[in-house]
Amino acid sequence: MKTLGKSFVLCVCMLLVFCICACGEAPAPDLPTDGMPTVITPEATSELIRESSSAETEGSAGAEHTPCTSITLLPEIWRMNRNVVPKREAAACLAEIMLESMCRPDGSRAFTFDHWKLTGLTFDPSFDALKPDNRHGQLNAGVVAGNTYIVHLNFSFSFSGEYGELEEGKFYEFRQVEQDVPLIFLETDDEYLMWWASAYPGTNCPREVMEFIGMELSETLETEPPDTRHMSVTSVPGVYRMSKAGLSRDEGVRLLVDEMLKAMSVPGGDRTFTVLEYRDLQIRFFSSDRVFVEGDPVRAKNTWGVSIRAEFRYRGTYSPIGPSLDESKWWSGLRTGGDTANLLVFLETEDEYLIWWKNAYPVNSEDPYPPEAEGLFEY
Repeated sequence: MKTLGKSFVLCVCMLLVFCICACGEAPAPDLPTDGMPTVITPEATSELIRESSSAETEGSAGAEHTPCTSITLLPEIWRMNRNVVPKREAAACLAEIMLESMCRPDGSRAFTFDHWKLTGLTFDPSFDALKPDNRHGQLNAGVVAGNTYIVHLNFSFSFSGEYGELEEGKFYEFRQVEQDVPLIFLETDDEYLMWWASAYPGTNCPREVMEFIGMELSETLETEPPDTRHMSVTSVPGVYRMSKAGLSRDEGVRLLVDEMLKAMSVPGGDRTFTVLEYRDLQIRFFSSDRVFVEGDPVRAKNTWGVSIRAEFRYRGTYSPIGPSLDESKWWSGLRTGGDTANLLVFLETEDEYLIWWKNAYPVNSEDPYPPEAEGLFEY
């Protein structure tokens, strides 16, 4: 009996050691574990996307990489093995995986989530998007199929870095609406996949999954230029200028900002939005050497950085708010983002004041400032 008792205790100890070791190791990525889905990480998916798009980027190695400033523009696919998980639960799981991945710094993004919480999710067959009362006007009909679904998310989050024109360190509620370009959820024989349709202009679908939907990569799609319309005031090119006429810098910049915002009140084909009205305009000046990097041609003795903040109403789609469903609502999103992000350049000459958006003329581009400013800088 004593020998039997010792053998029993020994077996139990060995079983405990085995369980502890098993819990400390991640399961093989291609094998199901207790019926739970196996997740392929976004990092691995990003590598697949880079490999599949190498032919497209060949010859453009010197092109400047611009980190995304919105989660809806990230060209990534979040995917998981089907196993026994129902579709809607899989969509919620992938949404949480996507949001959690935003908490890890990544060079493809200008932001990193500090906190997030999923607060709502809708999951519908993609054919519902074609119904007259639920139409996604910007969605490519090619992604509508029997094995695709539309996912809308609501989540709260805070972030570090740059996210559209929001200020870091505060909590925001991301609300996806029916008219917006949504998340697409795809079911194949082996996997569930999900991606932002807005991250793939034109097709709304990454090339590597088109065959699973039945989409063909025609020459039209291959050569169709992406939608390059501006989604916020900070990226719209153009210079505004006026005679000094005895006006101070403060008076001049206010008049020029007013002129710029009034220009946004006229519908334009190069913009996704129209400013209907604005109020409570606030303006701040910053010295040129503080906000413009050394070597930037706009860093001069007679230039300043200018940030603005205002409440506004708009029609259309404005980043990062989204489509305007209620044009009577006032938003505080008409701002440059923090103190020294997305600035205006203010230039003073002997006779004139000029102003333009810095983001519209990147320092590494062929035109780092508008042609009207040529020869007016004092170094």
